[in-house]
Amino acid sequence: MKSPELKIALYEFIHKELDQKIESARQDVQSNRESRDTATKSTAGDKHETSRALMQTALDNSEAQLNKTVALKNQLNKIDPQKELSEVEFGCLVTSERGTFFISIPFGKVEIDGTTIFVISPAAPLAQAMLGKKAGEAASFQGGELKIKEVL
Repeated sequence: MKSPELKIALYEFIHKELDQKIESARQDVQSNRESRDTATKSTAGDKHETSRALMQTALDNSEAQLNKTVALKNQLNKIDPQKELSEVEFGCLVTSERGTFFISIPFGKVEIDGTTIFVISPAAPLAQAMLGKKAGEAASFQGGELKIKEVL
């Protein structure tokens, strides 16, 4: 797979994964909300309040996860995967001697068509070292150099 097609396939893969995570988080929020709301008043008093507090904490955690994932998807949506870039910036696919990186959102390691790609935030130290560099240039990172082969 050529690099421009790889970038598009990667973007679509991440998009699908985020959609699935959002749907799962929405189901968790709904389930936790129902559990909290249907908890019946008990004669045990303190036990009931402790149980409701735990359910509320689970609901809060689910809502936080949902909000975080929606924010990541919104950030990803700012990228035009078909746009080829000439220097390392948000939304670019960078091939270097140490690997391939998609500067977008913190998502981790992804394998597309036999190619391992590290999906990292522009705030990541490695991305910071590469920002503004072009193909053929080198970035200083952790006391060494990282030669950039291609930027899309």
